[in-house]
Amino acid sequence: MFLIAAAFSVTSTGILLLATQGIWPAIVSVFLADCFALLGGIPLLIGLAKFWNQESPTLVITVIALCVLTIAGVYYFTLVSDEIMWRIRLFTIMIIIFDVSYVYIISKGLQQERKRRPIMSVSPNFGAFTAIALFA
Repeated sequence: MFLIAAAFSVTSTGILLLATQGIWPAIVSVFLADCFALLGGIPLLIGLAKFWNQESPTLVITVIALCVLTIAGVYYFTLVSDEIMWRIRLFTIMIIIFDVSYVYIISKGLQQERKRRPIMSVSPNFGAFTAIALFA
């Protein structure tokens, strides 16, 4: 749970820095804001997978690779060709991929929880459905 809370804090800091990107030079601004906002989602994904007892690292490794490609694309569209729309598109697609991954992990965890303990899973169901509603 601490990993999930820390990841939310890092992501929120990155989003705050994205809002103030015009203040700092482009390299520092893109590095801090985009890396915090995007790389904060990886510990959150790992924390959710551990919390919901999903040991398969395939989804996490795929999302990490996509995140690295997105950061490289954002740097390209910042330093080489200054196209803001492509930066926004890449960032938006990566955030959508993160949200879909969160919903997938939580829904698979709910399925497993219902099979193991149908009566005991009422409280986790409420929290999980709230999280799914937030991410969706």
